[in-house]
Amino acid sequence: MGKVSVKHQENLRLEASLFHLHKQFQAAGDEQQAAKAIQLLKKWVNGEFVVAFCGHFSAGKSSMINELMGQAILPASPIPTSANLVSVKAGDEHATVYYRKQPPVRYEAPYEYEQIKQFAVDGDEVESIHLSIDTDAIPKNVVVMDTPGIDSTDVAHRVSTESALHLADVIFYVMDYNHVQAELNLQFAKQLQEANKTLYLIVNQIDKHQEDQLTFQAFKESVETSFLKWNVRPEGIFYTSLKEPTNRHNDLSYVKSLLLAMMTEKENRHQHIQHAMQMLIDDHLAFIEDQEEEKLTIHDELRHKLTLENHEMNKQQKEQLLEKEAEMRRAEKQLAEMYQQETGKILSNANLTPYEMREKARLFLETTKPDFKVGLLFAKKKTEEVKKERLTLFFDDMKERAASQLQWHLQQYVQELVKNQNLTDPDLIRQVQQFEIPLEPHDLIETVKAGATINGDYVLTYAKDVADHIKKKAARLLYELYAQIEQSKIEQDEVKRQNISQHLQECEAFEEAYTSLQEMKAKLARTKALLQSLQQTDDNLTAEDTNELSYMLQEEYETGIMKAEEKYEATSEQQLVSQPEEAVHETGTEKVLQDVSAVLEQLRSFGKLDRFINRLQEKRKKLSNQTFTVALFGAFSAGKSSFANALIGERLLPVSPNPTTATINKIMPPTEKRPHKTAVVQMKTNEQMIQDLNGALKLFHHEVESIDEALTIIPTLQATEELQLHLSFLQAVEKGYGEVKQHIGLEVVVDTEEFHDYVAKEEKACFVQFINLYYDCEFTRLGITLVDTPGADSINARHTGVAFEYIKNADAILFVTYYNHAFSKADREFLIQLGRVKDVFALDKMFFLVNAADLASSDTELQLVQTYVKGQLEQYGIRFPRLYPVSSLQALQNHEDKMFLPFKNEFYRFINYELPELAIQSVYADFEQILAVANEMKQVQTKSEVDKKRYIQSLHIKNEQVAAKLHEIHFEYEQQQFDRELEELLFYVKKRLFVRYDDFFKEAFSPANLRDDRGEKQKQLRLCLQELLTSISFDATQEVRATTLRIEKYIVKLIEDWHRMIITKLQRYEPTFTPTLNSLEPPNGSEVVTSYQFDENESYQKELSLYKNNKSFFEKNEKAKLHAALLERIKPDVNHYIAKEEAALHSHYTHLVNQYVLAHKQSVSEEWYDYYKQLQAAVSEEFPIQELVSTMTVLEHVLEERKGH
Repeated sequence: MGKVSVKHQENLRLEASLFHLHKQFQAAGDEQQAAKAIQLLKKWVNGEFVVAFCGHFSAGKSSMINELMGQAILPASPIPTSANLVSVKAGDEHATVYYRKQPPVRYEAPYEYEQIKQFAVDGDEVESIHLSIDTDAIPKNVVVMDTPGIDSTDVAHRVSTESALHLADVIFYVMDYNHVQAELNLQFAKQLQEANKTLYLIVNQIDKHQEDQLTFQAFKESVETSFLKWNVRPEGIFYTSLKEPTNRHNDLSYVKSLLLAMMTEKENRHQHIQHAMQMLIDDHLAFIEDQEEEKLTIHDELRHKLTLENHEMNKQQKEQLLEKEAEMRRAEKQLAEMYQQETGKILSNANLTPYEMREKARLFLETTKPDFKVGLLFAKKKTEEVKKERLTLFFDDMKERAASQLQWHLQQYVQELVKNQNLTDPDLIRQVQQFEIPLEPHDLIETVKAGATINGDYVLTYAKDVADHIKKKAARLLYELYAQIEQSKIEQDEVKRQNISQHLQECEAFEEAYTSLQEMKAKLARTKALLQSLQQTDDNLTAEDTNELSYMLQEEYETGIMKAEEKYEATSEQQLVSQPEEAVHETGTEKVLQDVSAVLEQLRSFGKLDRFINRLQEKRKKLSNQTFTVALFGAFSAGKSSFANALIGERLLPVSPNPTTATINKIMPPTEKRPHKTAVVQMKTNEQMIQDLNGALKLFHHEVESIDEALTIIPTLQATEELQLHLSFLQAVEKGYGEVKQHIGLEVVVDTEEFHDYVAKEEKACFVQFINLYYDCEFTRLGITLVDTPGADSINARHTGVAFEYIKNADAILFVTYYNHAFSKADREFLIQLGRVKDVFALDKMFFLVNAADLASSDTELQLVQTYVKGQLEQYGIRFPRLYPVSSLQALQNHEDKMFLPFKNEFYRFINYELPELAIQSVYADFEQILAVANEMKQVQTKSEVDKKRYIQSLHIKNEQVAAKLHEIHFEYEQQQFDRELEELLFYVKKRLFVRYDDFFKEAFSPANLRDDRGEKQKQLRLCLQELLTSISFDATQEVRATTLRIEKYIVKLIEDWHRMIITKLQRYEPTFTPTLNSLEPPNGSEVVTSYQFDENESYQKELSLYKNNKSFFEKNEKAKLHAALLERIKPDVNHYIAKEEAALHSHYTHLVNQYVLAHKQSVSEEWYDYYKQLQAAVSEEFPIQELVSTMTVLEHVLEERKGH
């Protein structure tokens, strides 16, 4: 009883901990963790033990659960099914659907499983599904959870998975055999381990393994090594197959036993709950930190400086700055006081009215008496003259006295002051130099007091009044002048003042940031202490708390009624595989060559149409020696190499679920110089290797100038998980350099055995630029070169460098996807690029293969997969794709495999008939032209001698007319059309790019990339920004490259239209003359295109500072502000790049077209002259009429046969 009581008390305390944590989370506004605490409470109270299955989509998670349940309870298919969480437990039959925005709905048994499956794929409306089934397969209170694929292109699926892992007691991470070493698996497994989860790894679908290609033991070792590199140490790694239960490597029965033991014993439930609580606490602390971070966002640049030592230094600096600021204010005050004091002394000491001056004042004052009069005769005039004379004498003396005794001394003082204060304002200096006390005669007159008695006393008074008046004027001038001095001094000291102010602001900002940081740390410490105390509480719930908890644990739901489910109607295979829009004349190349030989033989016998002989011989040569390039693309581990082997008919290329294709491999027809099974390995040059090395080393903050220098650095490097791929490449260089260094930059000729090493071993492959393998097989006998490219999303960083130029130049493109693997982001971007250019090509040269289609459990499932892939391709702009399900494995075992034959037959039909058709059409067009000329000759031969003479005269006239018309013909109008087209195409490039910006932003700044449990939000933001900028720069470059194909097609059309215009104009003079359209040399505009790169040194701190925390960013939609700010910042840069590329392309194409136009006009002129001479000779010389008729007969027969096909 004692033990039971102790255990009961532990249970009660755990419930209390979760309850109080929930309340605390809720009070802090952390609804997510509050909800998770309730989920944990329900799990604990209900005694549940949760086993979670997660992994990438179609790895077999749902199938594994179905196997465990003993019935197909969950949707399992090679296409994405689980878009939300699905949990299964034993109990009364019912299904509960939890919606995102509506109350949950429970469906009581019996209900339609198929309808439940439809709910499971509805990730937009449905959050999770709980199934209770009547089964003995799992013990009571055990929950088995199925999660969405973490590699889904929908970020919400991964977020949904991550949001439920706190409930799991045990996690089985399921991976597809072919994609075990994908980086996402390594990252997610690492994340689960760091969350203290009991983790097992399951490598499913091992029935795909081929022992003759790689031993199973070697495969297992490579898997374990990859996870160890990421420091992932699971409880166990199992290898399973649901398809082949008897497979000798199958651990399925052991997994079942292990699961049953776990679910029966339900060990460590208390410990798992504690770990889960700690996860919630950590996430909540991250939530609180995010909230507090909002206050610190404005101080982001100071964060790394906020130490105690810097805080003390900041205080001292602030005190010093304040003292400097006070000193400046004191100096300003002292200057004003000194100025006032010194000028006051000068004013008071200036003696402006000595005795001599007073005497002149007295004489002047006498003239102001009313009775002042001088002389008898002409008294009035004399009186005025005396008055003026005395005033002038007094004024001149006073003015001179003011200047010498007052003005000069003041000016000298102020000049000295200005000099001492280092004032250099030109206006101020000019004002000081022009300092003058204004004194006018009326100042002396107006100072006289009306009615004053002129005597000795008043003269003294008057003299003092005049002096005071002059000094007041001087004082006003000094006041105004000081205002200028003061302003000049302020302006001069402004830089110093601003510098002090700026440093003070920085000190205050530092102090504010430091205080905020300390407050945040204190709050986090208090919160952490509180949460830990709640986690370890010894208190039980009060009665009130117990009632509230009971209410929380009650589940309210609506009762649902199943609607009749619509049956899935499979799309027929005929609907899935696009058919050519127009039928082509399937005239074989051999038949065409026979026709050309017959016509040539007849023309030589005839001897009058020699100008056509060279043309037909050239075309026969091209048709006889046709070669084709077929480019093979696809994701890593999609089965490209095995598919190539199926085409070749032998296991030639190495095939492995490990990343292998690290080079571009070309399978080519043998030659005399390069016989069957010869491989020529082109090694990278020293410069190329250094460029590749620096591309990886810069991520570790290194740069080298030689391979030897790199080799000294590589052993010292340590990589985080994110850089592990780049480190693997560098370590491969280090490992392989000793063996290959003597071959750097050279061609190495090897046999097929050594070829395998250069392809599959990264320590050799990393030094290889490309490999040409000369191999004799049915495929190469047709003149086909097969180019096998690196996987777009393989584990090695180098594998992502897909050679895009092959899209443009290849005669056919094969894209391979795996039967049960989704398109990755790398696939998506590549397919979007294919969609951009698909309609540019004259022929639809793209074939899409769903490999490993033999994995389909039924025809209906296979058609479902085809429908899904077709829909995905159409989303990427690839309309009416040629889509074929194939099995490389079956095709290698049986060359007449019925699944492979439809593709093989259609592909060979494309090679043998569709590709040569344009050249064949050109040959028969020549035949028709020869026949028209022959008819003209025949008609000439029936003319009379008179008519023949007239005919020759008309030919001379026609010759002159044609020459004149050719001279008139120009290309200006077509050039204008080209200019408009290029401008318009690039305008829409910008439009499309900014439309895609929304998607790039959502993917980059997603909840999966901005996580509270990872810390270092600024680093996360920078990585998000880097992902966004990388996506935009890649997309912009690819868009411009695609534009080169469109504009080149338009140029060809312009030239064809221009040529037809020439024909129309010339045929007005000679209807039978049809000049040849010379082919335009490949413009290769894509070689002019430069890759778009954002400036790595440019800071986006202002824009990133708009991020406060995850709650505000995602829930309050503050990401819209960052979205707009970054777009505003990026737009001008994008526009500049497009404008630069437009100018370069315009210059490139204009030059090429102008050269072509000149050459073509010359060619037409020469061709006309030959034709003119030929017609002239047909009239003037003896003519073999019988051979002419025979020639026409052969041509008519050949053309008639062509029409019959």
